Amino acid sequence: VGSMRSAEARARDLSEKGDSFVIPVGGSSALANIGFVAAGFELAEQIAAGDLEEPDHVYVPLGTNGSAAGLALGLAAAGLERVKVIAVRASSPSTSSADNVARSISDTSALLRANEPTFPEVRARISIDGAELGRGYALSTPRADRARSVAGAGGLALETTYTAKAFASLVRDAREGHVKRALFWMTHDPRPGPSVAAKDASVPRDLAGWLG
Repeated sequence: VGSMRSAEARARDLSEKGDSFVIPVGGSSALANIGFVAAGFELAEQIAAGDLEEPDHVYVPLGTNGSAAGLALGLAAAGLERVKVIAVRASSPSTSSADNVARSISDTSALLRANEPTFPEVRARISIDGAELGRGYALSTPRADRARSVAGAGGLALETTYTAKAFASLVRDAREGHVKRALFWMTHDPRPGPSVAAKDASVPRDLAGWLG
């Protein structure tokens, strides 16, 4: 049994050897964020195809910053410079600070440009909404509970840690007349996942307990 400090030191040692990749708390990293950059391009393609109208604001939960940062960067790079991402804080202000979000965007952009110099230098439009955090991470609020009920009535299954707070922000802004055309980005998949450990005997025994 070790401490977090010893675990972080061990992780750095393994990473420096070049044959291991350290997954940060929350899973956000410049490399991982590229998945949401791609999602921004996918949304731009759907808008261009006429599948939906261009939104003014896109509401997404803000935890360890990767989803919101990657999406804002992707939308701007795809030509949707007018679309603003409303990142609704669901984690501590120190984790989801404006500086950390900006750093996530900068690091992700730098990684993309290092591998593809033609990736455009853009200014991502993103605003942090901290009004729905309540008492803190994973602690629901009355507005989040109401938002979850409203969404549930329409067949949208939210959870109270992230998505209900983001939806509560959208509902509040809509009622106050702050947004005309909004898009809610659903980050929660309510479907039960497959039992990886049961299906794949190659999963290491120590890891199987987390996946099964």
